[in-house]
Amino acid sequence: MIIGVDVGYGNVKYAWRRKDGTLAAGHFPSIAALTVAREFSDGATEGHDAFRVEVGQESYVVGVDAELALAGHESGRILNRAYHESNPYLALFRGALAYLGKPLEVDLLVTGLPVEFFRTGRERLE
Repeated sequence: MIIGVDVGYGNVKYAWRRKDGTLAAGHFPSIAALTVAREFSDGATEGHDAFRVEVGQESYVVGVDAELALAGHESGRILNRAYHESNPYLALFRGALAYLGKPLEVDLLVTGLPVEFFRTGRERLE
């Protein structure tokens, strides 16, 4: 399977080539709601278009309905230069993979990084 994932500030976009050769794609808002004894913890994503994903010791709800898991004062978005190194970013990436289902046999994974990171962090990639 060939997969492309772009975790942006506004939306997460993902596309893949199915085994029959057709292309498919989807997207969801770049909202990673940290779950701490909220409605979406303990598997309550059932019935919602969302997934609970673990990153280290933290649990996030991501997906189309992730906004439902936000507390009233939260936006669920991180808008800073280190966004691509944050736990919510990894949760969003894992959420995109969750939409593809399991088991996942990936032959090629294509991702993107912010242009600014390429300029300032290029040596880390080499």
